Amino acid sequence: MINQGRENFSHTRFFCALLLFQPIFPAILRQLTTMNQGQTVSIFNHEGILHASPDIICAIDQACRILFINEAAHRLLGYTTGELTGQSFLNLVDPEGREVIEKILADIMKGLPLGRFDHHSNTREGKKLIIRWSVNWQQEAGMLYCVGRDITDRLQQEKLQQESEARYRKLFQNNPLPMWIIDPDTKQFLEVNEKAIHHYGYSREEFLSMTAFDIRPEEDRPLMTNLHRKQEGENLVYQGRWRHIKKNGERIDVDITSHYIEHEGRNIALVLANDVTEQVKIERRQKQQQRNEEALINATRDMIWSLDQNFRLLAANRSFHEATQFAYKASLRLGDSVIDELQFPPEQIQRWKALYNRALKGEAFQMQSKGASTNPGEERWWETSFYPIFDGDNVTGIVCHSRDITMNRRYQSELLQLNQKLETAQKIAQLGYWELDLATNDLFWTMEVYNIWDRHPSQFRPTLDAFIESLHPDDR
Repeated sequence: MINQGRENFSHTRFFCALLLFQPIFPAILRQLTTMNQGQTVSIFNHEGILHASPDIICAIDQACRILFINEAAHRLLGYTTGELTGQSFLNLVDPEGREVIEKILADIMKGLPLGRFDHHSNTREGKKLIIRWSVNWQQEAGMLYCVGRDITDRLQQEKLQQESEARYRKLFQNNPLPMWIIDPDTKQFLEVNEKAIHHYGYSREEFLSMTAFDIRPEEDRPLMTNLHRKQEGENLVYQGRWRHIKKNGERIDVDITSHYIEHEGRNIALVLANDVTEQVKIERRQKQQQRNEEALINATRDMIWSLDQNFRLLAANRSFHEATQFAYKASLRLGDSVIDELQFPPEQIQRWKALYNRALKGEAFQMQSKGASTNPGEERWWETSFYPIFDGDNVTGIVCHSRDITMNRRYQSELLQLNQKLETAQKIAQLGYWELDLATNDLFWTMEVYNIWDRHPSQFRPTLDAFIESLHPDDR
């Protein structure tokens, strides 16, 4: 047990030593330097400062016994200062680490520069804490003055942050798409992943000496100064399609997604580049094919249109739209019903719906009908074909094709009338007309030839052999 004077002296020097650790107490330190030996007893009017500290403050002797410890030990570890005073400092250390800490303390007392160390401590409730100690060995006093801070939560946060950074770095480096980090102001490359190096052909050193301007055609570079970004949470995000140039000069189309974030106190842009060159080529071919198809179906005066199972218009050429506009004053857009009661007369809806339903049942057929004409009083005829659209065994829609057959019907009518007149003339003159197909030996007879031969078309098939057989034996 140390005496009171020694205790006061030791506490005073202990407090002074701690002030060297705690630059927040310069005023008290200046006060101590002006005190004499008799005044040092009053220094412990400031002992409340030690107990108010959030860190553990203690003094231990050469045998590692705790001579003084503040109330922070109670708050952090659950043991009172009375319970800890006089106990071994090593009792604060987790048993598995005591041997290591004992050696560290011995080395410090030998004057080795080991002023900081960490160890695990067990609280009264069994919780494990990590305490970081700063120590100062006072040879004259034969004491170690120690300040211990609970860094458990901080280390846990650092560990989580390191793990998170490791995951993101792994995601960055192993991403199957090219990625890089650039300075959003200068566009300087700060980091690139392996896929970017492989895909673009530049080495890492070459990338890091370049800017994002360098991988774009010169004519596209001014566009980079005015990019539209949108807010997503706390980050600014940009998405767009650009042309890039590989090291070998090949131009590619890429979809860019860029996140503007803060990292280690600076703003950076994390960029992902998706090469869509082949997709763009396919899209261009599809658009060209679509234009060709539109030009093809619009080059004809025939009407072509298609509809789904619900009679909604899927596609139509210009002639279809012109005809429906002229005949019914109907203006149909893709997706509109072709049996809309507001645009078509009820009798037309009923008629066309019946035809569409036939095709939706899987039947392909043709029909002829009269239609309106742009010339008043003129009769127009249309031949309409209906073709079901199959998806496997199911009918999913209909393709319709309608052509003006007015002239065909007119020519057929005139030809019929001409044939009738020819037959009448042959009958009057008792003259017949016949043709012989030299390849098949088939004969074509007009009706008057049948009459002359006293044969009927239903009972006699004219062939060369049949004709010779019908002659008198002397004339064959």
